Amino acid sequence: MSCDGITYRTRYREVDAAHPGQKRVVYQEMKVGAVFWQDQKEKWHKQIVTGRDDPGRFGLDLWRLAVSCGMLYAAEVIFISDGVAWCGSGAEMYFKDATRILDWYHLSEHVWAAGRALYPENEKGVKIWVEECLDRLHDSSGIGLLLHLERCLKARGTAASEALDPLLGYLRPRLAITDYVDYRRAGYTIGSGMMESSCKQAVGRRLKGSGMQWSEEGALAMSALVTHRLNGTTQSFWAGRPLQRAA
Repeated sequence: MSCDGITYRTRYREVDAAHPGQKRVVYQEMKVGAVFWQDQKEKWHKQIVTGRDDPGRFGLDLWRLAVSCGMLYAAEVIFISDGVAWCGSGAEMYFKDATRILDWYHLSEHVWAAGRALYPENEKGVKIWVEECLDRLHDSSGIGLLLHLERCLKARGTAASEALDPLLGYLRPRLAITDYVDYRRAGYTIGSGMMESSCKQAVGRRLKGSGMQWSEEGALAMSALVTHRLNGTTQSFWAGRPLQRAA
């Protein structure tokens, strides 16, 4: 399982605090959840769910979808996502027995951000430092990266704290879901590329076209229709709504 969010442009406007007297476009986030599994022939299958509900309700929808896809009979259950709070809360609430994985590439982005803050206007220095950090992460998992960062902080003193503290603050509470050495040994996927692709399919391609603006009702209705198409349930959906289909 996995989940993520993707923003889209609405037709609503709000006061722009930075520019008094002006209004700015309001963007909303559509939540997307996906269940991936392989059949006996190792062919991948996918089902998705979308919505704007709170994390608890959306997590329940994802759990129901996972159960309908056979989660309760699966030998292994894996939940991979980025470090956004609502993804973590949904996983903790409904998928406690699943193996949790923090998306490698999302964590890498935080490492790159720390490197650029540590070496402003020095791309070579950034690359060398980031590559060393990612090598530690690859060879020793999150704990190896954490120890390396703490040593860097100690060696460089307070001058480096502004650059490294955000990364340390992100990594420490998520350390338990960064055992990448064990994940790779078990053959698990450590990146959420399939989830990002699902977000583009379910929301990005239809709701984020040039000049598009959506009402709340319109965005939810359109994402629901796209979801049914992707899940192969379009015919069953319209079968129970003959009047709407005729219209």
